[in-house]
Amino acid sequence: MRNEGEQTIISESDLLVMIYPVWWWSTPAILKGYIDRVFTDGFAFHYEEKGPVGLLVGKQAMVFTTTRETAKELVAKGMDAVIEKQIAEGTLGMIGYHVDYHNFAAVSHIEEGALSNMLRQVDERMLHIRQPVGV
Repeated sequence: MRNEGEQTIISESDLLVMIYPVWWWSTPAILKGYIDRVFTDGFAFHYEEKGPVGLLVGKQAMVFTTTRETAKELVAKGMDAVIEKQIAEGTLGMIGYHVDYHNFAAVSHIEEGALSNMLRQVDERMLHIRQPVGV
């Protein structure tokens, strides 16, 4: 299998970090393809009578997305919940990850001060990563 190397990296890692722009209310195609090829049935999950069961339990993921729309526009359309639910629950949560999700809205309209604030928020979230035993 061509993806065994990627699966080994995932298996040996305690933390997965994804940072990507939201395109068409979803992940970019290249990331979606990676997820489809690497997080496969038998590696990341398996099916039981009641549905899929995650096999990557105990791992954590931090997902940072960016959108052109403002937070207010996203909430008004209900798309903030859709975007988060797709990756946090529908993908990573389903395969066992504990997910910390955050979207940075209106990134195409921000000024330098707002960008600095966004980067500070990333730093703050990274400080709260669960550390493996013994670290």
